[in-house]
Amino acid sequence: MSTMSKPTSKNPLYVQVAAFVRQQIAAGIYKPHQAIPTEFQLAKKLDVSQGTVRKGLEELVAKKVLYRQQGVGTFVADQYGDWGRCGLVNVFDKESHVIFPKHEILSVAAVHVGADINQLFNVRMGNPLMWRVLIVWRHQIHVVALEEVYLPYERLPDFNRRQLSTRLSVGDLLLKEYSVAVVEQACVIGVGGLNTEQASILKVSAEEPVLFMQMKSADSKSEMVMVQKRYILTRHYQLNLSAMPLFKI
Repeated sequence: MSTMSKPTSKNPLYVQVAAFVRQQIAAGIYKPHQAIPTEFQLAKKLDVSQGTVRKGLEELVAKKVLYRQQGVGTFVADQYGDWGRCGLVNVFDKESHVIFPKHEILSVAAVHVGADINQLFNVRMGNPLMWRVLIVWRHQIHVVALEEVYLPYERLPDFNRRQLSTRLSVGDLLLKEYSVAVVEQACVIGVGGLNTEQASILKVSAEEPVLFMQMKSADSKSEMVMVQKRYILTRHYQLNLSAMPLFKI
């Protein structure tokens, strides 16, 4: 049986459990969106109690290193982008595995937004500036989606594209640069359309049907900090909703 080496520090056992799991992730042994061993298996492997393992895993869930699916297991979070847990499946490939597109930052700009975005941020008066991050999502060479991310300008006055280039995602940047851990509050999914700018970027007609996702995320004080609007091309891919059964369609 493998056990943790004797600690040289006074860190509690649950902290050491969390550190062990992080090491397995960093080494590529536990991979994004794959289940890690059960609490029982980890407790046996590390020679600690299941309660200790549970507390260590809860720490990692709170930090969004892991996520849980009730009745299924505990999974490694996707730390390589803002795409989230619901990947895409190729509609023409019956054996297709779930894929998770990679992002490309097109632009970061301070803009005045419409009433719909202000309402999502609970802004009732005035027309304050918002940061808009424009993102293209690709799988291999294919563009599969366009996304607009909105962030409060007043709260993040020095936000810029250079910062994003050194981080894995917008969420990662908010956590590492501003100590803001975002928690998704709501997600709405439906059939949507494209405006002229969006269609031009995606190189399709404005009449092209797309799957529309709108996600709202808040900080630990429940203050809205990020709104994402994603437009997914449906010619070749469909969204795998099994990883997020609480989504509303």
